[in-house]
Amino acid sequence: MSITIGYDGNFLESTTNLRGVLKKSIGRQPSVKIAKGATVCLQHGRLYFDAALKAPMEIKPLLIFYGMANYAKSLVVARNFNTLESLHQKHGVKDKSNPNARLEELAVEILEQGTFQEFNDTVCTLDCIFFTKKNMTECVSLPTSNSEILQHKILTLRDILARIPGLESLYSATFGEEAKTISFSLGFMEEKNVYIELRIDDKEIFTNVETRKSITEKWQTKYSFLKNWYLIAAERAWDHSVFVFANVDKQSIDKLSDKIAEEENGNYHVAGGALYDVDCNFVNFWEILDPAARGLVGGFERLIEPFNNTHISELSLYYLGMYLLSSLVRYRPQIWGHSISRLVTSDSPSDDKALALIESFMGKALTTFPDAIVKAMSIPYKEK
Repeated sequence: MSITIGYDGNFLESTTNLRGVLKKSIGRQPSVKIAKGATVCLQHGRLYFDAALKAPMEIKPLLIFYGMANYAKSLVVARNFNTLESLHQKHGVKDKSNPNARLEELAVEILEQGTFQEFNDTVCTLDCIFFTKKNMTECVSLPTSNSEILQHKILTLRDILARIPGLESLYSATFGEEAKTISFSLGFMEEKNVYIELRIDDKEIFTNVETRKSITEKWQTKYSFLKNWYLIAAERAWDHSVFVFANVDKQSIDKLSDKIAEEENGNYHVAGGALYDVDCNFVNFWEILDPAARGLVGGFERLIEPFNNTHISELSLYYLGMYLLSSLVRYRPQIWGHSISRLVTSDSPSDDKALALIESFMGKALTTFPDAIVKAMSIPYKEK
């Protein structure tokens, strides 16, 4: 879920419009000089992206990254009231790929300061989740990891692509393993506004109690915060296993022990109304929920598996991935050229296994990133 803004980046390329939007979203209005710096970056980002849409694959990644870097700078300038001249001139990341690395093995190290850090430290505070309460859309802040926590982390392109929402099926088909992101939904129960249900649909279908428990444990291992949510239902539906958790206080769980119905085929549920009959207590859901993707991007909420116990913003993952591909184009164009040629020789085996996945990633970057920047500048959100 998200909120429709009603305008795009073109609207914000006007200093007057941008100042008005920022006044409404954060309560302050930047100077004309600061606003001008942000709008110039927005315009440059759009022009790079427009050029990338028409560019051949040989140079497309480079144009996308340059556009992304400008969009990132526009957000840093606008949200922090920084002048464009005060921003770091370094990327803040370093290509750590081995000389003969395959595409999916390309690796990037997050350094101590630069454009990435300024962007990540801005966007991580804006990461949030939208939900519906009494037929109204509300939002709560769920910040991702700041740059100090991410220092010297090294991610491969595969690590990044595994965590990009919308690439799950293609990632699984490419590498034969589950992606590290999954959609979920939150629902307020109207009887008690503090009662929240969290639902996950899994393509792996349980057939009995043991396989149901195995799938549940899998998700609790991937996303440890789920251990603080109470499973109230599990059933097979629409060719999926459907799991529903509730924000029940741990001290209330014992009250429900005799309200559980469990079938041999693995179906499981807490008797209807039991959470109210035994007068359960509930925990504020944002206190037991990890940061989630799609708040700024839009679409169904996604959980992104932590990387070495850190939660990296979805937009920062896009930045890191496109940096790697742009570095490949700039400094090792022969490797990129061989990959996109799909040629196979005795001296050069093919390196196109991940190419379809990478092309889809670049396509998503061209639409996802600028829209998310507009929302990041525009949407006022409620603190926890």
